[in-house]
Amino acid sequence: MAELPVFRSRVAEVVARERWVVDGGYSDVRDLVWARADTVVWLDYPLAITLSRLLRRIVARIRDGVELWPGTGNRETIRNQIFTRDPLVWFAIRTHRGRRRRIAQVLAQPEYSHLHVHRFTRPADAEVWLEAQRAQAAPRI
Repeated sequence: MAELPVFRSRVAEVVARERWVVDGGYSDVRDLVWARADTVVWLDYPLAITLSRLLRRIVARIRDGVELWPGTGNRETIRNQIFTRDPLVWFAIRTHRGRRRRIAQVLAQPEYSHLHVHRFTRPADAEVWLEAQRAQAAPRI
């Protein structure tokens, strides 16, 4: 990841545009993103679902050898998922409960009362909502 001032500058440039979508919940830029956003879609899934999806992605990326961010040389390996100080799986387990609590607290703050928050705790509910959005956006003939 870029140094924080560079990252914040890049994000500020994107969210200054008329239309944009941001994926992820980086707390270092949340103030920039949520101040300009109109909608937050929060996939607040149980830890078991989060871990199963994370493990599938890790295994696929190790198998395929795909760069995580093109041009960086950063690839998943068994070594960096087992023998590092804070492997992704352990990080997910360690931070899951606290992250859920912090996001709920931040969303409750008055400066974010303008946001339409869609919080989904089950993938099926998120899929139903997404299908409704697609149907609403589909061209009418």
